[in-house]
Amino acid sequence: PRVLVACALGGVVLGAFAARRRLLDFAAALLPRFPQAADALAGQGSVAAAAAATIVATIIAFVRFELLVVALGLPLPWPQVFTAFVLASGVAALPLSVAGLGTRDLALVGYLRGCGVSPADAIALSSLCLSLFLWNAIVASALWLVRPPRSSSGRSPQDERSGLQ
Repeated sequence: PRVLVACALGGVVLGAFAARRRLLDFAAALLPRFPQAADALAGQGSVAAAAAATIVATIIAFVRFELLVVALGLPLPWPQVFTAFVLASGVAALPLSVAGLGTRDLALVGYLRGCGVSPADAIALSSLCLSLFLWNAIVASALWLVRPPRSSSGRSPQDERSGLQ
């Protein structure tokens, strides 16, 4: 049975590799078009601004994480806080669960246990990280409702999809 499964899996992989152009074209046809994204990346200034905004957002996220560690009274030096932040952020970004729920908990409990932090405190830190994520979603949704994004033509994305002038 293992040999048959291996042969079948190998055939699927080879078939997908042989038909990769058709599969990629099919997948691209299913995805929505984002013309404003290509326009936004046309100038070099916008790439630098996006990189700067990403750096600032990452610094803010790290400071917020460190404030959570201090608020919980966890006995962690700066390098361990940084490692826990990178680990929690990286695991939460993996598409394994919604908002990193469960994966971030497991990663923080596993890492922080080795740093002398109790599993309950690690779960509390992870839960507070989740609450910050949800707070960001609430604020971003409220801002989007107040002022929806506009395309370069000045119309909202909903108007463009529906064909309204």
